[in-house]
Amino acid sequence: MLFANPSFDLTTYFCYVVGQNGIFLRSFNSGSTWSINSAYNQDLYYIWIMNPGTGTGFTTGASNSETYFVTANGGTYWQPILNTTNGGYHLYSGAYINAQTCLCVGSSGRIRKTTNWGLNWSYPVSNTTNNLYSVIFSDTNIGWLCGQNGFIERTINGGLNWEQQFSPVGNNLRSISFINNLTGWIVGQNGAVLKTVNGGITGINFETTDIPKNFILYQNYPNPFNPITTIKFELMKSGFVKIKICDSEGKLLTELLNKFKEPGKYNFEFKANEFASGIYFCILEFENYMKSKKIILIK
Repeated sequence: MLFANPSFDLTTYFCYVVGQNGIFLRSFNSGSTWSINSAYNQDLYYIWIMNPGTGTGFTTGASNSETYFVTANGGTYWQPILNTTNGGYHLYSGAYINAQTCLCVGSSGRIRKTTNWGLNWSYPVSNTTNNLYSVIFSDTNIGWLCGQNGFIERTINGGLNWEQQFSPVGNNLRSISFINNLTGWIVGQNGAVLKTVNGGITGINFETTDIPKNFILYQNYPNPFNPITTIKFELMKSGFVKIKICDSEGKLLTELLNKFKEPGKYNFEFKANEFASGIYFCILEFENYMKSKKIILIK
């Protein structure tokens, strides 16, 4: 649902709703009455009306050919814009960045960005195949997205590039909201509620420029711990590093790190506030190397 108010009169809010089978509802009196329209026979998940006065906007959803529907009259008529080369995916959510720019996220890690009211789209890379369910921007540059398996990413350049952030849960994360560049919440499957007051940034400390001779994952310390412990590792060359936490049966619970790193010695804090007491495994993957350490959480 979208609310818009061109006159700042609480009795004349414009309201828009999209849903199953292409249903489109709109109200010009704050929801007292609704008119029904239909874009096309496709499920719709997100709507963006940039200018309630002129009715310029678009809607996205489920499509076998990734179709966007654009309107210039508040939804009375919808024009399909077909993208056959990137089809077959759902777009679940979107966030406006400025008056002409919006970014949408969807299935299999798809990100789509428009800078001209939905007429043309670019395809930023999300670095994941997880479904992405929600996206938010706190200003024109800084934004976050969340999705399947606890996946969270952050951008600082308007969605052009994305960097994965630490997530303390492996639940599907359904909705994200920020009130400024630092404070935000995420909610998801099985009642998961996450909060950050530092923009979700996890500090990875670079200890020294000396190039190690080996690939090492140290035992966390302290161990056992409650609920914070330090993880330290060394890289003898540059490359992509992945650090993840698994349970005693090998099920992936969360990824702590998944990014390119230069050779050197690193350490960071792992906060297990959302985890129950038990035995877990910290696994570090680097090219063809893999190391693991048993870590014990006692609360």
